[in-house]
Amino acid sequence: MKKKISHRVLSRLDVKIIEFLWKWKLANVMTLLYAVAPERSFWRFYRKLRRLYYEGYIKEVSDSKSSIIMWTLTKKGFQYINDGSMELVQKRFQPQALAHDYWAMAFHLGNFILKKPKNAELVTEQEFTAKDIADLPKWVPKTKEHIPDGFTKIATALGHEVIAFEVELSVKSDSRYEEMIRYLDQKEEITWILWLCANEKIIEKITQKIVAVRRIRPMSHHFVLTKDVQKNGWSAIFLWGQMVGKTVQDLIQSPPTSPVSHLVVTSTSPDTMNIYFSSTQSPKKFKGLGASVDPLKLLTP
Repeated sequence: MKKKISHRVLSRLDVKIIEFLWKWKLANVMTLLYAVAPERSFWRFYRKLRRLYYEGYIKEVSDSKSSIIMWTLTKKGFQYINDGSMELVQKRFQPQALAHDYWAMAFHLGNFILKKPKNAELVTEQEFTAKDIADLPKWVPKTKEHIPDGFTKIATALGHEVIAFEVELSVKSDSRYEEMIRYLDQKEEITWILWLCANEKIIEKITQKIVAVRRIRPMSHHFVLTKDVQKNGWSAIFLWGQMVGKTVQDLIQSPPTSPVSHLVVTSTSPDTMNIYFSSTQSPKKFKGLGASVDPLKLLTP
């Protein structure tokens, strides 16, 4: 269907939707609803999305093996917010790999989609890549030899700690992992690294590389599986690292090097992750958040 030419002034909610899609690259209907307008009814919010779609600001995309319909920006949507004030070093807005980028959004944003505490700050891969270092928060690494899949800063009683997120859905070469580990270990700004991996073989390869090269901070790395995150969200248990047996939520809520943390994280439940992996596309197909889904099968790279 041909998009309509519109000259209307976009509402604050329209702009919030566009800004979210630039920051995180893509999202399904339910993620957008909970992230930018949780007080709105599903029907009213869906109508808002469809209007932005017909006016050419956003578009629908899906992986060939996925039942999830995702929304991303169009060139028009990107141009609307990139009016020069953002001063980007890279004018990018499209996801590079749907499955990977979607997992990165879901794992990085996690429980914060319900409520982000005041002492938590997030910088996405999109922001870190597209913006000049001088325009980014001072707590992120000052170089971009490697681009992690996101950063979260947690303010504590003793200062702050920075968590880098890495999503691995397929095996990379040894040299690539060496480059990644070298960057993550040598950047003093980074306190912890959370790896989300599709299977144990990937975890085994990365951990072997960490141990073999005798990096200076091997216990800063922590690993969880996608299937565990899908089932338990941030309550997924670490399989390797200093906090093995504990959870992602444990690290984010009370970093082990800080005896006191004022961060309060909303409890994780399967329903929280089902927000991200709901295949709901329209009000007629809406069935709530209770259905169990397997995002690894839905989003295969």
